[in-house]
Amino acid sequence: RNLARALEGQLVDARFDAESPERRLLCRVVAMLHALRHSLRATDAHADLAPWIDRQLAEAAMSDRFPAARLLDEASRELRALADTGRLTDYARVALQQDLGFIQRQLSGCERLQTTPIPFAYSLLVHRTISVYLLLLPFGVVDSCGVMTPVVSLVMAYTFFGLEAVGSQIEEPFGLLPNELPLASLCRGVEIDLAPLLGQDAPLPLEPVNGVLT
Repeated sequence: RNLARALEGQLVDARFDAESPERRLLCRVVAMLHALRHSLRATDAHADLAPWIDRQLAEAAMSDRFPAARLLDEASRELRALADTGRLTDYARVALQQDLGFIQRQLSGCERLQTTPIPFAYSLLVHRTISVYLLLLPFGVVDSCGVMTPVVSLVMAYTFFGLEAVGSQIEEPFGLLPNELPLASLCRGVEIDLAPLLGQDAPLPLEPVNGVLT
């Protein structure tokens, strides 16, 4: 979004027609977002790439080990082509390249999160600590809680084991489970923001399915 606004504000006579470098740049960035989402979820991205890039580029990107990085490289190439038209000042080019660099760092961060799981020993230690604590809890509260000790113990057990379960789910934050990130909805939000600039009809926001937004 920031990149699109910067393009519109920094360019002399900004154009977003089908053959313009600025349009191709934005389309490649949107395609990169979809490629990243599908890469993180190990799903097929072709259908979501088709509206934004040609089939040849989509196939080349998806055959790459890092499809999103490949498309971001293509966006950088379009930025250089745009600078060659003379409609972009050196300052604007540096600023836009910094925006692409920021996107690259976020992309790398997402890939590291995906490929660096929480060590099993950590999960095992947390589980055993919770279990021992809950086993000893009734003896510590029986004097103050009396007959309510079982109820208090059950509530505490539900809370701690629930937190452990949530922690296990968010170990992989990019999946499709209820507690994970709604990546498809985030991508749709970017499409909605860019639609007026690209002269397209804005798509509708994604709606939750069974209370879950993916």
